[in-house]
Amino acid sequence: MTILIAICMAAAAVILVAWPLIQAAQTRAPQPPRQDQVLDELLARREAALTAIKDLEFDYLVGKVEEADYQAFNARLRSEAIAILKAIDQHTGVDSGEASARLEREIARKRRKRAAPTPAPSLEAQVEAEIAALRRQSAAPGAQPAAATCASCGAALDAADRFCRNCGAPVRPPDSAVSSRS
Repeated sequence: MTILIAICMAAAAVILVAWPLIQAAQTRAPQPPRQDQVLDELLARREAALTAIKDLEFDYLVGKVEEADYQAFNARLRSEAIAILKAIDQHTGVDSGEASARLEREIARKRRKRAAPTPAPSLEAQVEAEIAALRRQSAAPGAQPAAATCASCGAALDAADRFCRNCGAPVRPPDSAVSSRS
């Protein structure tokens, strides 16, 4: 009789311990995955695929993987990554063909905007043109003497100026410049 009571008590203890586990399993029906959950899973798979590609490239560069193995694994990993990216595009509703066409139109617009119709003359060409004009002017008979200019910056000076209006450098009077050379 005591054995029967011990068996009943053991069965009751097992049922009491297992009852919450049984109830939880029965009430928890499989739920369809949420949209965010599917996208999160796809993004995690994308990151894993890209990391695997990077690791493979590193191993190849270090010399751990031979050329033939690298080519085979690289092709397989890249095709998996492309499939995952297409699944993400499909899940988010992005049409990759439409996105590519939009991107190409934007690139073409930027290139047209950046292209200059005529190149601007170079600084060297402008300087050479000014030098040639000054030489023609000084070589012409009856040419007036050139106006005084600042020795530092080349700005035009008035006869009464003692300092350059542009850079502030002191201006030597023409008399002192001639006498200092003699």
